[in-house]
Amino acid sequence: MEDGRPFVFLVPPIPNQAAFHEFDSRTDLFRRMLKALPIDWQLLDRPVPCLDSLVPEFKSFIERYGAASVAFTPGYRYADHAAILVGSAREFYGFEFIRRLFFLPSHAASTREEAVAIVAEAIRGVLAYRTRMSEEMPSWVGDFQFTKEAELHEQLDQHRAEAMRLDAELDAHSKRKGALCFQSDPLVEVVFRLLRHVFGLSVESEEKRIEDAKILDDDGNIIAVAEIKGINRGFKREDVNQVDSHRERLDLTADVPGLLILNTKVKAKSLAEKDEPPHPDIIKKAVQENVLMIRTLDLLRYADLVESGAIEKEQFHSTILGESGWLRVKDGTVTVVKE
Repeated sequence: MEDGRPFVFLVPPIPNQAAFHEFDSRTDLFRRMLKALPIDWQLLDRPVPCLDSLVPEFKSFIERYGAASVAFTPGYRYADHAAILVGSAREFYGFEFIRRLFFLPSHAASTREEAVAIVAEAIRGVLAYRTRMSEEMPSWVGDFQFTKEAELHEQLDQHRAEAMRLDAELDAHSKRKGALCFQSDPLVEVVFRLLRHVFGLSVESEEKRIEDAKILDDDGNIIAVAEIKGINRGFKREDVNQVDSHRERLDLTADVPGLLILNTKVKAKSLAEKDEPPHPDIIKKAVQENVLMIRTLDLLRYADLVESGAIEKEQFHSTILGESGWLRVKDGTVTVVKE
């Protein structure tokens, strides 16, 4: 039935109950199908020979072969999906369900030739009925256009474009959250996008050390260096020392600001677990080495403040170039902790 073709049951006398533990291949599908619909049925005491088809397509079939031995009564879902073909709303002998399942009253054929004739007549009726009741429209009907349609199509295109824009923005914000769980190259890519697109900084990474970055001015001069990495712990002295080593590799003096951007506690199970401040001794070490420590959690919070208009991105520029210690962002307030 998945391909849309109809399924036709020709219903002769059928016992209400199959024998205990007995499988009857001739009637089992019929029983299971009616149980699933659900539509109740019962075997009549005697067949009803004179039937009238309620639809013209089955008139010939009913007149020639129709004899009701089984009566159906509707279940609670009947009205919305089934249509009576033979009988009345209280008790009917033939019906169709969603124009795919057809149950037609029929006497039992006595010869093979009669069985073929019964089936052929039933199929003719089903095909004619489905053609008349079809809601499929040929392509040419689209040539008729309502005046309102052009306006509606234009509005729909506008809404689609806006939906695509909003979806792209949501996707971009979702990807930024990778700063809370990524390590290595994926983390560096997310942080670079934040620094470039939210804070408007010019950032480059070193070819051999992807986690080492340089922040440049408009003339391409290095104005700060940065270390970016993910770790399953908090800040340590060795992390601060790596920033100083980075400056030395570039032949830069200690006056050049250093940024230590770490995704701490990468295996944390919650934001609360990640929100662990650096140890005061490490903060003091960062101040001594002219290093500003930034957790990716604080970086995202700062980015949120910039995007919402609560703070200007230029303030971030001033902070990273002129402050050292720990950049803390909490409850909408930015603070540089020195100890």
